[in-house]
Amino acid sequence: MRNKLKAPLPLREILQKALKMPLTPHGSAPSATPSDPRMASLAQNWLRLVGKAIADNSRPFRLNGHVLAIEVTSSVWANELHLLKMPLMEKLRRLPGLEEIEDVRCQIATRSASDKGLKTRPLKSFG
Repeated sequence: MRNKLKAPLPLREILQKALKMPLTPHGSAPSATPSDPRMASLAQNWLRLVGKAIADNSRPFRLNGHVLAIEVTSSVWANELHLLKMPLMEKLRRLPGLEEIEDVRCQIATRSASDKGLKTRPLKSFG
């Protein structure tokens, strides 16, 4: 006897489980405290570091060694942050644990109408 088929899961839930990343509304702290204290510090200080306009369209996403990946809502914001890379890196280097940051890279994320938060599915990377 065959098991009854379950209803398919929404792609969002599948990606969330596959990537094991919390999908939180933008501007709020992730539901789980980041294991890296440097990322926790970045999340808490992001608005102060970059200002409201940039904070509304970006978030620190991943710290890989001395390279910070930032998710942005569009290529326009990726370009804007690229132009502001040096002043941003100077501000980042003032945070504990980020003194040796070497690079900042942006990746475009898709915005969901359901939670108005940045998603973790990069479309392109900019460096």
